[in-house]
Amino acid sequence: MTLETITGNLRDAYRKLQPGTMLHADELMNERRSNEELGSMSPQAADGAIYFLDGNNRNIPTLAVTREAQNPILQNIDAAFEEFVNQRPYYVPQADLERALAAPDTMQIALPELSLYLFKGGMCYFPVKTTPEGYEKMNAKERKFAEHFFGQGDDFVKNMERIYEESYQKSYQRETRIWVVNPIVVWNLTEKGAFARASLVSRDNFNHIHLADFVSEFSGSVHNNPSYCRHPLDYDEVGCVRGVRREE
Repeated sequence: MTLETITGNLRDAYRKLQPGTMLHADELMNERRSNEELGSMSPQAADGAIYFLDGNNRNIPTLAVTREAQNPILQNIDAAFEEFVNQRPYYVPQADLERALAAPDTMQIALPELSLYLFKGGMCYFPVKTTPEGYEKMNAKERKFAEHFFGQGDDFVKNMERIYEESYQKSYQRETRIWVVNPIVVWNLTEKGAFARASLVSRDNFNHIHLADFVSEFSGSVHNNPSYCRHPLDYDEVGCVRGVRREE
């Protein structure tokens, strides 16, 4: 099976993939080490980002990151896409939420456990240093969170080396970032239940992971509505996904 990069908005591009083959953020990061062309793109990733209040932990704003099979956006792509293009949050059906949280490969982390930096537009970011003297200072939970997106073990080390070497500005050499919804915004939006966001891996200039976006009708970018968290990059390129093309 041959991997292809398929352009288009998330809904239309995903429909052209064989289920179960869309690459996740860590897989995209790993492939960028040997696929230079992929570094010039900002593909949507198969990871699902679910924000909810953890009733078992004092209702703390929490992020659950799923793999493709449990991603509520991809599993309900028409309904989710309709909400996104109308600038509304996609609220996750309770059955889908329970299934996602029960999956062994879903990662959960309470947002207050991360050393987040505030940003405009209802977003925060978690900085990931790209040198050993930087990333070795992360605690166990932060390291697990970072490795979920940038590769595990040796892959993480090699991907940090690549980001450091290929970033075009020194400021981007020293750190990359994982963008998430501000916990205060999570508090406000979860009055109606858990909500999900699409994930995106930005091109090599930044190598950021975005978990605060919702997809526009035309590309992998997001709407400029601070109530729903826009990431700080202005994407001009067409959106894309990567996986195995579905047979016609």
